[in-house]
Amino acid sequence: MSVLIGNYTFCGVYRSTNDLDNYSGVYAVLNEKGGKIYIIDVGESTKMQTSIRDHGRKRCWDENRKGALAFAVYWTSNRDQQERKAIEQEIRGQYSVPCGEP
Repeated sequence: MSVLIGNYTFCGVYRSTNDLDNYSGVYAVLNEKGGKIYIIDVGESTKMQTSIRDHGRKRCWDENRKGALAFAVYWTSNRDQQERKAIEQEIRGQYSVPCGEP
């Protein structure tokens, strides 16, 4: 399954961090409610599973969700951190993301 976020096709929707690989990418933290998906947070990491599982903004995710929490990932093994951060900022500019840095 995949989900289009901005101009990028993300893999997912993953409902558990156990389903994620520990590769680099851009992640979207999602709230699923009533058949719709809302973005709660977006970020980047070199180790996706570890980063999301141990993330410091989990409290914000819980405070802003109205349904089930899920994740989607745009895998970027061929991009560096600067490119991943640019994708993150592009997505933040297109959506109202309540958690994280604008």
